[in-house]
Amino acid sequence: VRDQIALLPGGLGIELSFVAPVYPGDRLRLRAEVADLRVSSKAGRGFARMSEQFMNQDDVVVIEMEITWVIPTRA
Repeated sequence: VRDQIALLPGGLGIELSFVAPVYPGDRLRLRAEVADLRVSSKAGRGFARMSEQFMNQDDVVVIEMEITWVIPTRA
């Protein structure tokens, strides 16, 4: 059985920083971390704050992002 994630529309925003240039031909990889989880006042919902970094082939961070998702919670 494969785990599935359901993301709900939230409009909570994305903070995006371009830390270093990205050039044609660069190979990027993503490192993502769940920075915070909390329950919403609305039943069946919660918030997940993700911290993400894109790194190039030389392990230089080129893009940093903070995203807050609205996620369903278990009863």
